Amino acid sequence: MPRVNVRWLVAVMLFLGVTIAWVDRANLSVAAPAMTDELHLTPTLLGVAFGTFSLVQVFSQPLGGWAADRWGTRVVFAAAGLSWFVFTAATALVRGAYSLIVVRLLLGIGEGPQSPSALKAASEWFPKRERAMAIGFYQVGSEFGPVLALPMITAVIAAIGWRWSFVAAGALGLVWAIAWFAFYRLPDRHPWVTPEELAYIGQDRDEARAAQTAEEIEAASGEPTVRWRDLFGYRSVWGVLVVMFCRSFIIFFFVTWYPTYLVEEKGFTLLQLGTLGMIPGIAAILGNPIGGAASSYLMARGVNPGVARKAPMLVGLAMGTTMLLSAFSASQTAALVYLSIASAGVSIASAPVWSLAADISPTPGTVASMGGLLASSGAAAGFLAPTVTGVLLAATDAGFVAPLLAGSILMVVAILAAIFMIGDATPLPVKDHHPQTT
Repeated sequence: MPRVNVRWLVAVMLFLGVTIAWVDRANLSVAAPAMTDELHLTPTLLGVAFGTFSLVQVFSQPLGGWAADRWGTRVVFAAAGLSWFVFTAATALVRGAYSLIVVRLLLGIGEGPQSPSALKAASEWFPKRERAMAIGFYQVGSEFGPVLALPMITAVIAAIGWRWSFVAAGALGLVWAIAWFAFYRLPDRHPWVTPEELAYIGQDRDEARAAQTAEEIEAASGEPTVRWRDLFGYRSVWGVLVVMFCRSFIIFFFVTWYPTYLVEEKGFTLLQLGTLGMIPGIAAILGNPIGGAASSYLMARGVNPGVARKAPMLVGLAMGTTMLLSAFSASQTAALVYLSIASAGVSIASAPVWSLAADISPTPGTVASMGGLLASSGAAAGFLAPTVTGVLLAATDAGFVAPLLAGSILMVVAILAAIFMIGDATPLPVKDHHPQTT
């Protein structure tokens, strides 16, 4: 039996899964210039293909969370990884804009369980004091994936063409899905876990928290699980959804309009975009583990769990407001500094808000459902952020000032929601499936 901390092997598997999922998402962005002429893609149709993915995830992520709570993380997450392979590789077969939109829609459905399943796995394998650190670790994949996609996908395209880039990226999902299904078990069922690690993992959970599916949880706790739609009756749930939407708005600005902003507004050359332009992305990669480690550090030292979650989250959100300053920066260097601070800030807020979602889940059987709602809120921002940015650019003569101002205002909204809507980092009360606003 390997003498290892198996929970951190789980975190590594989650990191790889998240990274691969985001490589699949970013593949189209990288390959689009090579695809446009052959498929006769207009900017409008390409924009629809981008937007369809995020729009469908508004619905697929809550369903993915419900599925993970119902049938377990091992099965649902592996099935999701298999679908990434099928639908990413299927992109190699498209013959025009409409078939491209269809496969992107299907990929968006297949990626629905990714975020909620990862959150549920972290809840199953990590005690509360370590959970934010683990989430911050694997969430790096959401930043690392798009960064990795750029050199990886361009190299494949240069060597054998854009169609094979989708096959190559999809194959990663197949390998991961097989490895996940073979490796993943609950802590008390995993053959590699020592009694010492099992005791450490279970230090702040009861028998119900050690169960996985909804049926197992109900049997262990003696109480019915909360339906996922009942989660909308809690004020704290709405609070974390607001925070996630606001921070995701800025994230998807970077995913979509950021290169255009640097080139057209700040005068970056393509060479500068491909080198210096990576700095905010690198800042985001560093921000995720910093936010998680800060929250876990505070909690390990006896700080109130709510404060331990909210303090780094509020700092990160405040940092996000600096994106507006880049619009008034005369130099490229200053603009990159402000954008990097904002990018790092919204990433610092990531692990604490995901941890809060797990902390406040009324029952163990709603952790993935909570994660699905949180991811759905982020996906809604992913659909609206590029659209709203485009509308504001067309409606004003001030360049990117209005979109950057909108992002900064949303950071203030997120700060207010975190302070006044989210309560303590403790499970919300269950009241006959009709929860009161708490």
